[in-house]
Amino acid sequence: MRHVPPPLWALALLGAGYALSLAPGFNALAPMPTRPLGAIVLLAALAVLLTAMAQFLLARTQLLPTSETNNALVTSGVFALTRNPMYLALSIVHIGLAALLDAPIALFALLAILPVMHWGVVLREEAYLEAKFGDDYRRYMQATRRYF
Repeated sequence: MRHVPPPLWALALLGAGYALSLAPGFNALAPMPTRPLGAIVLLAALAVLLTAMAQFLLARTQLLPTSETNNALVTSGVFALTRNPMYLALSIVHIGLAALLDAPIALFALLAILPVMHWGVVLREEAYLEAKFGDDYRRYMQATRRYF
């Protein structure tokens, strides 16, 4: 699990959820009139994700928080609202795609990925960042919510 990037976990579980929505019994569910809303949610989430990535690039630091060459603690912009805008955006991308693809069963895959992301990724990254940035990261943790 450590060697697989979190977006790939999310994508794999979204794909599994979508495949399940096509399976007999599940594909008979009434279609949801959510495609336009799904597109809007998806675009908004992608905007947050790309903004967060751009902030890392502008700070000249790595996208992977646990990279040994990570040299900056980014705490402004979307990172002032949540310590994990990329993971939050990935979760919202999942919701938007499920609505856009008319695959409500795919939302159950999100229930599987959230604990994996929290306990398997976020908590480990926080421990690493606290060890690396010390009091600066502890102050950031106190001032900024983990998710929303």
